Formats: sequence, structure tokens, C-alpha cells
Amino acid sequence: MSDRSNQGFWRWLWRKFRPDTAALEAGGGEPAVSSEVRSVVDGGSLVLLHVGNGLVFKSNPTGALIWQGLADRRSPRRIAAELSKEFAVPREVVEKDVKQFIADLMSHGLLARGSV
Repeated sequence: MSDRSNQGFWRWLWRKFRPDTAALEAGGGEPAVSSEVRSVVDGGSLVLLHVGNGLVFKSNPTGALIWQGLADRRSPRRIAAELSKEFAVPREVVEKDVKQFIADLMSHGLLARGSV
């Protein structure tokens, strides 16, 4: 893909996926979606774009479910409980995985603590 094609793609992505401002207002120190992140779930996979630094992040369907839970302002514990029940995996295992996924997103600036 040429640089010109890439620029067109990013402009399209920017226009199509604007942040959900309601989801950005999470409080209480819970992880919140960064205002510089645009997201799309396509075919169950999650794709995130950090417009500030150009980082593109792709995740599997489980990551997409975690992201959607965070965007809907659910706590990591609640997300883990829901995934544990849905996939019949011990809650402790799921909580560890959810925490690690959130830590990865935070380390790349895709999530922040509290209001963003």
C-alpha cells in the first residue's frame, strides 16, 4: 500500500470511528478509554488506533469483549465474572488475564485511569 493510500485510509478511519464521549467519563480509578483512541470490532477482532502516536493495536475476540466491557464502563472484575461464566473458565484465571490485557493497553496509552 502506498503512502498516499495509507493517508486516505487513516482519514477514513478517523472520520468513521470517533470516540464515544460517554464512555470516556468513567471515574473511580477504573480503566477508561483514552480520548485519543478510535476502535472498531470487525469479525469479532478488535482494532484500536491511537491517533496521537499512530499506534495500531489488534486483538482477538476475547480482547474485543474486554474492550467493549471497558467502553461500556464495566469494572474489570465484572468483565472477568461475565467472561468466566460465558466460557466456563475459573474466575481467578480470567481476572488475571483481564488485568494483564488492561495493563498492556495502559502501557501503550490506549487506556488511562479514571476520567480522561
